[in-house]
Amino acid sequence: MVMRLEFSLAARSEVGLVRNSNEDSGLVGIQILAIADGMGGHVAGEIASSIAIDVLVPLDTKISLESPFDDDSITNFLLQTVAAVDDQIGAMIDADPNLDGMGTTLTALILDSNRIATVQVGDSRCYRLREGQTQQLTRDHTLVQELVDLRRITQEEATQHPQRSLLTQALMGHRDVTPDIALYDAKRGDRFLLCSDGLSSVVPLVDIHRILAEGTSAETLDALMAAALTRGAPDNVSVIVVDLVAVADTTAPQRVATDSISIGAAARRV
Repeated sequence: MVMRLEFSLAARSEVGLVRNSNEDSGLVGIQILAIADGMGGHVAGEIASSIAIDVLVPLDTKISLESPFDDDSITNFLLQTVAAVDDQIGAMIDADPNLDGMGTTLTALILDSNRIATVQVGDSRCYRLREGQTQQLTRDHTLVQELVDLRRITQEEATQHPQRSLLTQALMGHRDVTPDIALYDAKRGDRFLLCSDGLSSVVPLVDIHRILAEGTSAETLDALMAAALTRGAPDNVSVIVVDLVAVADTTAPQRVATDSISIGAAARRV
């Protein structure tokens, strides 16, 4: 019997304990998962992150119908997706200059046949747990990450740096971003974590790694959220925990975009 990989997951977005509103958005789709962390203050940040998710929703159906892609096609698809988000944010700012300065991060994971593709702009993150080993698949687009790469500060110093939240790339409608795109093989049993920096900036990596290796996806989600709340949750916290499971590859009816679920700010704007 031919088997194929699918997502089995849990997802949630919380306002946290300090902020008055949630500017994070997320997407749980058939083959696309995404976290977008908005910036620019109340309303503007949630608009930017919601735009990112709104652009992805119909593309989820496109991937499910056209998969698998070759390497060049999936790379071009992701580049075009990021450009479409940036263009739409720019168009909204052009229509309402009061929104100038809004923007969003975007971390997305795509399941394409027997591989995973990731696209990254900003400092939301994607981790993979495989056979007990956790690896961060995305690289933060931040000043402190550049300083770490240049060996001017250590990773430990980066967690306490006063400018640790300063982004070097974000989707702000300027049409000048260069997203990171990577392709990985996919295996049954792989677990992935997508999160906004509301989790990664307050919960130590050693704890994230430990929690990620324990329990079902729902239990792990609850534990990660609890860890962020215990540490004060000063920012919005968005988390998607997903396991790759194998199912029988039977002929199924065509799925539509309504199979996708938005979380956070994007869910409120539907």
